[in-house]
Amino acid sequence: MAYCTACGSPQSAGAQICLSCGGQLPGQQLMARLTAEAEQIRRIAALRRNAANNGNSQATSQQNGINQQSNSTLNRLQELRRQADAAAARKQQNQQKNIRW
Repeated sequence: MAYCTACGSPQSAGAQICLSCGGQLPGQQLMARLTAEAEQIRRIAALRRNAANNGNSQATSQQNGINQQSNSTLNRLQELRRQADAAAARKQQNQQKNIRW
């Protein structure tokens, strides 16, 4: 489920404009990237659980590789979130500049 970057309200899949505040929602390309990253995090978590259950040296080396991949994925997700927040802030500033009483 997607959420509006301006007001945080949940949105239906494929929506382009928030029904609550009228703000533009993230594009399909960004949502696809975020969905792919989330799936990768789920796979990494499953690998971690399996490695922890194995408890052998192979699991330890596998765990180290998983940790590096996980950190990289989380860093990319954090950067995508910062970009989305910055875009929402710019949009809000532009909207406030355009309001004339």
